[in-house]
Amino acid sequence: MNRRHFLAALAGLAAARAGAGEVNGARIIPERPTLLVAVAAGGGPDAVARAIAAYLADRHGIHARIVNLPDANGERALADFLELPADGRAWLVAADSLVVVNPVLYPRAFADPLHGLAPVAQIGSNFFFLAVGAEDPIKSLAEFVLEARAAERPLNYASGGIGSMHHLLMADLAQRLGLRLNHVPYKGGGAAATGLARGDVRVAFAGASALPLVRAGKLRLLAVAAPQRSPRFPDLPSLAEAVPGFDGTLWFGWYGRSGTPAAIREAMRGLLQDAMTSPQVSAALDRQHGGISPTFASGPAFHALIERERERFARLLPLLPEQTR
Repeated sequence: MNRRHFLAALAGLAAARAGAGEVNGARIIPERPTLLVAVAAGGGPDAVARAIAAYLADRHGIHARIVNLPDANGERALADFLELPADGRAWLVAADSLVVVNPVLYPRAFADPLHGLAPVAQIGSNFFFLAVGAEDPIKSLAEFVLEARAAERPLNYASGGIGSMHHLLMADLAQRLGLRLNHVPYKGGGAAATGLARGDVRVAFAGASALPLVRAGKLRLLAVAAPQRSPRFPDLPSLAEAVPGFDGTLWFGWYGRSGTPAAIREAMRGLLQDAMTSPQVSAALDRQHGGISPTFASGPAFHALIERERERFARLLPLLPEQTR
């Protein structure tokens, strides 16, 4: 299917059941909306999108169709989304990098990083883990630092794409600790974790989507990229213990098209808040990707989060090679 036909199919999806209804509930939302997810299946945003979609189907009869578009760190998903009508029949789910980092790294025809987007809510957050393959000789954070400093050839590390949070955080860690590393980008964090488990690369920052590989004995965690240790892994050191102030928090966002009627946006915001505070979604995230917290923010709080993160990562962007900026 070519791009024109793909967009036409999305725009027409659910037109026959576009759902009239009550402003104060789910009925104002089309019964079969499309969720464009800007990562490959298996990544953190995908896990949250699927947990929310299951909740909407079970509790409100809203059966969302999920379309994964991981190319170019989410830029393809954004480009396709901006060509769709602003009528609530399509929504975008993406990692924070789409609005925090991508506007600087990728050429766009508009200066506003939120051009065409109506931020609805933050839908979940988690920390990255520093990981190696289960068969790798590196057994600890200290061993990784020693080998990466002394290696004759740089150690290959995986990321979810150029300019992804995996990429930025590893560049930050390498600069702070004097590590010799070589970047190998993948199409999303899930693909990067799979490549790490296969032994294609030596190390990576992995999100919660990689934890099933840890439980399966295919990955070994060296540290959590958080200000403090994780209650789930109390024996795992925090990178902040070795690198004061290091913070690998990431979050996911749900966006509508700018121009979507306020009543529809507000109805979706309410549904998302209900979903993220429900035992069903919490249990799904814990069961499938333990480590993703069902955090929620909307309105001014969500906009403020985006601005804070843009300022935080603006300090890291100069660490990337010139050709990526």
